[in-house]
Amino acid sequence: IGQVIGGSIIIFAIISAVLFFVMICFSRRIAIVMQAPSEAVGLTSVYVKICGGGIFFIVAYNLLSAIFRGLGDSKSPLIFVAVACVINIVGDLLLVAGLKMDAAGAAIATITSQTVGAIIPLIYFSRKNDTMLKLGKTKFELSTIIKTCTNGSSEMVTNLSMSLVNILFNMQVMKIAGANGVSAYGIIMYV
Repeated sequence: IGQVIGGSIIIFAIISAVLFFVMICFSRRIAIVMQAPSEAVGLTSVYVKICGGGIFFIVAYNLLSAIFRGLGDSKSPLIFVAVACVINIVGDLLLVAGLKMDAAGAAIATITSQTVGAIIPLIYFSRKNDTMLKLGKTKFELSTIIKTCTNGSSEMVTNLSMSLVNILFNMQVMKIAGANGVSAYGIIMYV
């Protein structure tokens, strides 16, 4: 199991590095491809760029939660997501509503919440715990990584499909209700 988790960490570190580069370098183009209205392209670009800067934490948060679920512990990831949600909501209130930081404030709140959500399980794994997992060195074993990717491919296709549908839905909401409509939808989906 350690080889699978180690391989997953390596794969997702590589994916994070690629996403970091793409999101930082092409944030404006991404905003345009997402069909952000012309008045929101700048703010969307800032949001994408800041989230790109924190993509390692977003990926780590999701990977560590998946590891817990894979070990049969669905309660801990629920606690992590609850803590992250509270931090994100408080951050949005402080940075967006309070300090009027617009999209930058929302992105900083998101990255902060995901970072805390990633640090909590790292602390758990670094101490004596109830699982057989401990932090240690990882090895790159291509055969294990290929088996893991093959095994998880159906889940990947499902998640990619859901994400694509969500993007397309947001694009339609943007056309019909504008930025406020997408914001309202995002709030409803987050709660």
